[in-house]
Amino acid sequence: MRKYRTLIIGSLFTLAERDFNVALAAALAKQSNNRLVVTLPQIEAEKFKKGDQYDLEAIRLDCEKNAFEYEIVIAILEGADCDSGTCYELGYRAGHGGGLTIGVRTDFRQSENGSRVNAMLTGVEMVYLPSPVATVPELANMILLAIERHKKL
Repeated sequence: MRKYRTLIIGSLFTLAERDFNVALAAALAKQSNNRLVVTLPQIEAEKFKKGDQYDLEAIRLDCEKNAFEYEIVIAILEGADCDSGTCYELGYRAGHGGGLTIGVRTDFRQSENGSRVNAMLTGVEMVYLPSPVATVPELANMILLAIERHKKL
């Protein structure tokens, strides 16, 4: 059974964001029968903690390396304007010939330009689930369907 190294990129600054990342990673692993081996950004960031500070340069370099080394990247693109670090990673991935990238948006609000996402992100395969009653397992299923359109899982 083929396994795919998968990276979730997105905001990790609040407990809610970190909890969402953990729940999504668990749902993706379970629903793919562990064919997706998911790496979380908050786990990666902990490698660069020195005391109560983070080595931001080392984090940036690691994010750049990861942006094109993973076979699948799932980008969380929430909010009125998507996280700048996530957008940087997407651009870096695109510029270095990265593999499959899936953008995820559950936010029902429009972006600052009146569309679902910033115009610079329209080249990313998107999964939209703007329902206020949707669940993480439903979202994981939609992501897996998007991946299956591009790869045999």
